[in-house]
Amino acid sequence: MNLILGSSSTPRKNVLKQLKIPFKTISPDIDESIKDGESPSKLTSRLSIEKAIAVKEKLKKPGVVIAGDQVLECNQKIFGKPLTKENAKKQLEFYSEKNACFFTSVCVFNTKNNHIQTVTCQTPLKFKKLNTNQIDKYLALETPYECAGSFRVEGLGVCLVETLVSSEPYAILGMPILSITKMLQATGITVI
Repeated sequence: MNLILGSSSTPRKNVLKQLKIPFKTISPDIDESIKDGESPSKLTSRLSIEKAIAVKEKLKKPGVVIAGDQVLECNQKIFGKPLTKENAKKQLEFYSEKNACFFTSVCVFNTKNNHIQTVTCQTPLKFKKLNTNQIDKYLALETPYECAGSFRVEGLGVCLVETLVSSEPYAILGMPILSITKMLQATGITVI
């Protein structure tokens, strides 16, 4: 079966490559706006499904689409991609010495039979006390403007946190691979 990653994210591609299954990527290009009163888990779950459906519309033949979404919640505020240096700096200043949580949802969509599976993982973390110099240096070296919460854990972002807890080791990268392999197996795609 044709496997498609509905994302242009390099970290997501790198995690999926570890499964040694051929796949192609298609960017879903959808509106990622938050609806009034939407919780982080409902937001990411909804967007992962919408992304998978958007990718299905671009396919010429049936396949299995993996699509996901991720946000960071801190003090009951939801943070997505900052898109600019100014927004990233404001986000990071806000997180200083606070507990936060990444919400990562993934949808596995078998377009042949329209079967949709989803999972949402939470990754709690605590940020260190962050000063302006640290934030400026991090932003100059990483430019995480397309990363949820201005946070790139696969790089120097790891230096910004005191603790990070996860039962899904790749969820923080947007790919909860333990759950994804189970969902792929349910579609008939066996990794090993």
